[in-house]
Amino acid sequence: MIKIEDNFINENTNKNLLKFFLSTEFSWFFSDGVAAFNDNNYMFTHIFYNTEKKINSQYFNIIQKIFLEKLSIKNLLRVKLNFYPKSKEKIIHGFHTDFEKDHTVLLYYLNTNNGQTIFKNKNIPNVDSISRRSVIFNGNLEHSSTTCTDEDFRISLNINYE
Repeated sequence: MIKIEDNFINENTNKNLLKFFLSTEFSWFFSDGVAAFNDNNYMFTHIFYNTEKKINSQYFNIIQKIFLEKLSIKNLLRVKLNFYPKSKEKIIHGFHTDFEKDHTVLLYYLNTNNGQTIFKNKNIPNVDSISRRSVIFNGNLEHSSTTCTDEDFRISLNINYE
């Protein structure tokens, strides 16, 4: 049902990506809502490829070379980077699917923290946010992100495709 792969990209590449994403050169955008608009949660995002099937970031080529070329993609739906600030208590953002149609989700965790991806189906184990870990699953599975409490932030890359 889900495929977890540790060391999805090499350590040096991950380190350089994280350094770049945290630099002043890279832009983050406030999102009023995580699982749904205005759901009393917030995060910051950077959309590399939007739902209108358009490249939305000058840095799309970086993601394409490192991640997209490793996947069997017929139709790219969205590529989004998520930044969840640390919270005092772990917040579960709410179960959802990213799209209503059949698709595949790849989540990639850039840093290790106690955040998780949780699935509504209790038969599927929670996936810990471990640096360089990817999880690939059927996009029809309802899932939720969480914040972390042990690090300053949690960063994950979300790729939706057919």
